[in-house]
Amino acid sequence: MSSVAEALLFVAVISVGVVAIRNSRRTATLKRRVRDHAYEIERLEGTLLAFQRANRARELRARHTSPVLEPKLLAGRGEDLLLLDLFEGESPGTFLECGAYDGVRHSCTYTLAQLGWTGVLIEAIPEFADNARRHRKESVVIESAVSRRGSTGTADFTILPNTRIGGD
Repeated sequence: MSSVAEALLFVAVISVGVVAIRNSRRTATLKRRVRDHAYEIERLEGTLLAFQRANRARELRARHTSPVLEPKLLAGRGEDLLLLDLFEGESPGTFLECGAYDGVRHSCTYTLAQLGWTGVLIEAIPEFADNARRHRKESVVIESAVSRRGSTGTADFTILPNTRIGGD
């Protein structure tokens, strides 16, 4: 290969390298921007969910003088709002909640229970099942895990640090 060809090849390789570096910087910048926007969207979704819950609680208080004195909407991702909208105007029914935790925090059915619904709460961790029994006297609490039919064996559950066990 001639020295001119080698020089052109060298320049081409350098150019490709510069473009790749520039693109990787752009990619990193774009990834950072996407991550920042995703965080902002998550924050706004949380604010919107809090606003929707407050409005829905006001509506419930206005419509139900009894037994709901102070409705609480506690589900982690607004599932309780969805259920209330889905069953709007229906008479109280029966629910099943798997993974009931303590029966209150993050509960999808707590608000339904306030409105007179009854049902079954399933919780595998004994301490949490005890709390659910204490908090949700209108519900049957089963201390068990849910799995597919015919499954046997055991399962390990991890209780995250800073998780409150016991108490209210």
